[in-house]
Amino acid sequence: MPGAKYSAVKGGRATLLGGVLLLAMLIVSTIGIFGAVFLYNSSPLKPYPIEFINLVPTFWIPVPNYGYSVFFEFMSDLGVGPSSFIFNTGMIIAGALNIPVYPTLIKPLGSTRTAKIGAVTGIIASIGLIGVGVFTETTGFTHVLFATTFFGLIFITAGLVSYANNSTQFFSKNVQRLGYCAFLGGLICTGLVAIFGPPPEWFLLLIVLIWALPISIEMMAKGKSL
Repeated sequence: MPGAKYSAVKGGRATLLGGVLLLAMLIVSTIGIFGAVFLYNSSPLKPYPIEFINLVPTFWIPVPNYGYSVFFEFMSDLGVGPSSFIFNTGMIIAGALNIPVYPTLIKPLGSTRTAKIGAVTGIIASIGLIGVGVFTETTGFTHVLFATTFFGLIFITAGLVSYANNSTQFFSKNVQRLGYCAFLGGLICTGLVAIFGPPPEWFLLLIVLIWALPISIEMMAKGKSL
């Protein structure tokens, strides 16, 4: 019977709070990103990067703004210029909200080694998201490091959470499969970003949203009975 293993798990109501925080993270990050796109498109000028050496901060000059393009501009471009405040603040708050989420999953997932490793990678990924907002594109390599940390580890976390779910069946089979798809799709799209640039980056965002939303819903629904 689905959920038979889960019913024997003792975890506490912290998982309910974790689901609320995860949902709040999704809302804040979505507002931060799409609010930044709106402000970016509303400005008559936009920042244009002038790069001399990749390991030193990038210089930016104002140029006429013809609108934000997902084909030519990275998501992190929103963190510089007229849209910088809402984007960077959104990433910092979203990352902070996300840090406590993963420890609340350890007990519902059976306190296995995989669950504990997944909690660690989830926390580090969240710190990476905070770093994206603190260290903007103008910091060059530092920004890239934090962005890569977030996108790389959040999908590894999705895979680990899904695998750990085998011990208790806390999450439904569909959500578990979704985690495996997020793991594979995220790693593939990360590679595509390195090859093709900005467009695949938005697929990374979509994958995170598609995976994390049902996770948060099940955490809130099932956390009540832990």
